[in-house]
Amino acid sequence: MARLPWFRKSGGASVGPDPFKDALDEIRSFESLAQNWDSGGALPIQEHVRSRAERFLTETRGVAPRTPDVLATPEGGIDLIWKVKLQEGPARIELHVLDRGTELLVRLQGRRRHPFEERLDDYNAEKTVIHLLKSSIA
Repeated sequence: MARLPWFRKSGGASVGPDPFKDALDEIRSFESLAQNWDSGGALPIQEHVRSRAERFLTETRGVAPRTPDVLATPEGGIDLIWKVKLQEGPARIELHVLDRGTELLVRLQGRRRHPFEERLDDYNAEKTVIHLLKSSIA
C-alpha cells in the first residue's frame, strides 16, 4: 500500500503576511526530520533536496498566482503543488523533488484522460513549470 506524502502545512493557504517566506521556512524546517519521522520508515530530507526545492520555489516566485503547497514525502523528497486554472480547466501542477531526480505531474481535474507525467532534469522541470504557471488563468 502506497503511503501518502506527509503534510506539514499548506503554503498556498498560508495566513501569514508573506506566504513565500512561509513556504521557504517550511522547506528549511524539513532539516529536522530524522530517519523514520513518520513512524513508517520515512527517509530524512537531504540538504541537496531541500536546496533544489528552495531554488524551484524561488524561481517561480512572482510567476505563480499563489505559493505552492509544500509537503515532505516518506521517500525523502519534497513536493511543491500548485492548484491553477489552465485553458483546459482546473489543474494540479505537482513538482516532486527527489533524491534521485525531479518528476513533474500535471493533472487536469475532471478529465478522464491520463495525467501528464514526466521525469525531467531540473532545468527542464523548472522551465516547464514556469511555462504552465505563466499560462494559468487568474
